[in-house]
Amino acid sequence: MAYEMPVYFIKGQNPETFEPGKLFRLVIGDTGIEAPTKETVANVRKAWQNEPGLMEGYFDEIEKITRNGKIAIESGNAEQVGELMDENHELLNSIGVGHKILEELVEIAREKGALGAKLTGGGGGGNMVALAEDKETQKKICEAITEAGYSAYQTSFGEQV
Repeated sequence: MAYEMPVYFIKGQNPETFEPGKLFRLVIGDTGIEAPTKETVANVRKAWQNEPGLMEGYFDEIEKITRNGKIAIESGNAEQVGELMDENHELLNSIGVGHKILEELVEIAREKGALGAKLTGGGGGGNMVALAEDKETQKKICEAITEAGYSAYQTSFGEQV
């Protein structure tokens, strides 16, 4: 996010902001664990060196999800965005950047009605993000994460509808 707008970024290209088609409500859940980005990147690199075909397949799927996510956000299709978040989360786990507490927070969000939820950043700790259909669901997700002993924050982007 930059200037309250989503940013579309592909390695080797200039980042671009784009306009969401509606208001999107998010909950950010914090594991309280500092994400070991350097270590996580090294582990992914090692996995890629050991199984380049498998890892390239994962990377291609993640890139496809990212492109489709941008289109879904631009068109205001929150349900599709949520589905893509869930798919992306599973792929990120497959490449080895998940963490048991991130998984716990994602499951809490889904149980409380999130349209989708995923780890964010480098993984291995850090934060997750969940998409809520409405303000009430957003509040329920945030409260459930807090009740589980973690920090949670509500935010949104896009136009008020």
